[in-house]
This record gives sequence, C-alpha cells and structure tokens, in this order.
Amino acid sequence: MNSHVPPGPTPPTRARHSSLPWTRWPWLTLLLILSLAPATSAQSARGRNESATQQIRATLEASFSDQGLEFSTFSCDLPDSDRQARAFGCEGVDSEGDEVSYLMAPDENGLFTVDLVTQPAAQVEADFLAPLDASCRSFLEQHDSKSWSALWANLHPGLQEAVTEAAFGDMLAPVWTSLGPTRSASLRTLGARDGGRLELQYSVSADKAEGEFRCGLLAGDETARVIAFLLIPAHGSEAFQRSLSEEAADLLSSALAHKVSRVEISFESMPDQYDVTQGRAWLESGGDFVVRAERTGRPDDFERVDFSFQVLDIPLIVAPYLSSQGMKPEGFDCPSRVVPDGGSIDCVVRLQAGGRLRVSVTRQGGDHRITRIEQLTR
Repeated sequence: MNSHVPPGPTPPTRARHSSLPWTRWPWLTLLLILSLAPATSAQSARGRNESATQQIRATLEASFSDQGLEFSTFSCDLPDSDRQARAFGCEGVDSEGDEVSYLMAPDENGLFTVDLVTQPAAQVEADFLAPLDASCRSFLEQHDSKSWSALWANLHPGLQEAVTEAAFGDMLAPVWTSLGPTRSASLRTLGARDGGRLELQYSVSADKAEGEFRCGLLAGDETARVIAFLLIPAHGSEAFQRSLSEEAADLLSSALAHKVSRVEISFESMPDQYDVTQGRAWLESGGDFVVRAERTGRPDDFERVDFSFQVLDIPLIVAPYLSSQGMKPEGFDCPSRVVPDGGSIDCVVRLQAGGRLRVSVTRQGGDHRITRIEQLTR
C-alpha cells in the first residue's frame, strides 16, 4: 500500500561518500527524454537510445564531478518512444567499483526525474544500516506472530492515518495465509528518495512460499518507522501467479456481478508498466470469456495488485447495457466474440421479447463503445 506524508529528515552524510549514494547523487529533472523522436528503424532506435543514455550519464556525472568520480559502466532500459511515458531504470558502476541503480519516473508534467536511488546493501556502512534493518525485521516478526495490533501501533503516524487498525489486520491476514511465517529474510538493497524516505528490499523464505518484502521508512529522532510496505510471493513463483489470479477473479466478479471461478493470465509476460496481454476467465455458472490485462503500476510502488482488467467478450459487454434499456438479449450472432483493438464489429442480437437488433461495437485498448443500435425488420 502507498501512503504520502510530509518529508522526513535527510539521512546523515558519511566521510566515505561511496557508501551512501544519495549524499552524492542529487535529485535531477531530465527533460531530454521528451525530445526523443520516434525511431524509424532498428538502427536509428539504437542510435537514439545510445544518445539518450549518454546524456543521462553526463548529467548525473556532472553532479558529482567535483569529487573526482565518474561511471566506469552505465546503461539505461529506455522505453519505446511511441508508448505512454513510463518509469525506466539506469544501472551504473562508479570509478570506485560501487553499483548504483536509478529509477527514472515521469512527473505530473511528463518530465523525467530521478525518483529512487538504490545500491546493494553490502555497500552500505553497517552502523547506518543496522537500525533500519531492525525496524523492518521487527515488522516481519510481528507479522509472523499475527500481532496485528502491535504491528499497527509501531507504524509511522502517516500510515496509521491511511489505514485503521481493523482494516490493517484484514489486509495482512491473506498475506500470512499465502506465505506463512518467515524462516529467513536476506537484505538485498537500500534505496533513498528525496525528502529522507528510505527503502529496504528483502528476499524472504517463508513456510509456504518464497516471498519479497519491501519496507519503506521515515527516520525520526530515535527510530525509523515503517511508512509503506509490500509483502508478496516472489515474482514468477507459483504462489505469485495464484495470488494475482485470485485477485483478478475477485475484481472481475465484482465488475460483472457474476461469480468468476478461475482466471488464467500470464502476469510474468508483463514486466514493464503499460505492458498488455490477454487471458481467459471462467464463470462459475458456466462459459468462459476473454480478458485484457494491463500492468498499470510502477515497479517501485507499494500496491499489491499492479494490474487492471477489462472484459473483451462482446455479449458480456453489450447485454447489461441493452437490459438497462429494457431490451433483454436472448442470443448474439457476431463474427467474433472479441473486437480487434482499433476496430469494430457488427452483431445481430436476438431479443427475448422477439425481434432483432444490429449493434455496432468499437474498441480502443480496453475501452468499448456502442456506436449504433438498429432495429431489424427481417
């Protein structure tokens, strides 16, 4: 879950600058991504991406050139220029051998900024890391014992305002059911955002499944308190697929007002924000239908379900509308049950009260429009 609170104190600086990347990587606004023209060939795409990567590298290096540092290697996973602006990552190794990762994300104006800086926990000074690690491991211990009230009491006030104590327990109980108690947790990375928010990421081995734990902290005068968290089955695992399939079934059931018993979607085929795939779902009452899934969330958010789902089956889309207008369908004759993206389909609808309609449906992405309803005389 995400929560937004006023910025906390800035992490302390250290004598050895390479151990704390946020003390030497300032937060930058990079306008150059917006000026990228669509590539017309594979060769021009490579040239465009190389040029943009070098510009990002030069901008970042300029911010700490007075310390005599530069990158020995640097690369970026740039998004396609013809897609909606999405977050992307850059990876670098500096001249002291430290690894640094940047998450570049568009702001509300579409300008890309350095939103998150991370590095392996092994590169961070132990005395700085210890109290942060202790706060996150305390969260896991209380989760393991299902001490929801004690856990909630130790959260940052900003997170307590966002979720009540009762709702907090209801939210964590399914996670515990899915993973079980933690056997071990291995700290992988430490990240920092502007305003003093720190984030630790762990690989978790639990009784029922492997998991991932992201722990967002704001440091106070004495302790760092959890302001955001994400505890889920490990990406790509059977438990991860099962958990998201169950969430998709619940969301589709609510949207259709009919129980969806099973969903099959390849969530791993959507690694990037705005990636899209199609899957299939089954109604408890019988019959199946096509589902469009889109990854809507960013890789650094704290949402458990980063996907949206749209029904693509024409009868399931059109029937509720016609019924609301007093025209209850008995059957559909369509050349296909799914409208091609960017296209349209004409269907003949047989009505329970007798008579037939010609209905035209268009689709753009996951959005459908009924553009024509015509009474047929024969």
